[in-house]
Amino acid sequence: SATSGYTVSGKVIDSNSQPIAGASVQLSSSTDTADTSTVIPTSTTAENGTYTFSNIPDGTYTITASKTGYNETSDPTQVTVSDSDVTAQNITLTPINYNIYVQGTRVTGANMNDVLGNGTVTYTPNTNTLTLNNATISSENTWDRGIYTSDALTINLIGTNKITGSKNSIY
Repeated sequence: SATSGYTVSGKVIDSNSQPIAGASVQLSSSTDTADTSTVIPTSTTAENGTYTFSNIPDGTYTITASKTGYNETSDPTQVTVSDSDVTAQNITLTPINYNIYVQGTRVTGANMNDVLGNGTVTYTPNTNTLTLNNATISSENTWDRGIYTSDALTINLIGTNKITGSKNSIY
């Protein structure tokens, strides 16, 4: 009896082998051997970085992953489905390093939703906005700069924020 297809699964990780949740993963036919009449939706990775595509017919496919704040997949993963389920190799995404520092910590795609690890500073890349929500930022021991950037930056203030320093609190 013919089966309707197989599963293709895998994991999306960062350059430190940590799982990336919420990444968008796309499976696409990469050769004429795949049944192109099958529409394959995009999958989103779980908290542990895993994704699964179900009911995939035999064929060769390309897997790409993306997430805001991360560089695009540099080398797409290829898998061949042939009468069995396939576990793909890990896909590694590297965070974008933004030219913004908060209290000496560089803002990256990996930490932009919680720059200082205490829930008070976030960064939104598409609007170049740094949001401070009841944050206390000291520029002591961080090149005497609490917030530093050489790019255009909007700072959104929510609640009561305190930025202290001996020289340049915002530079």
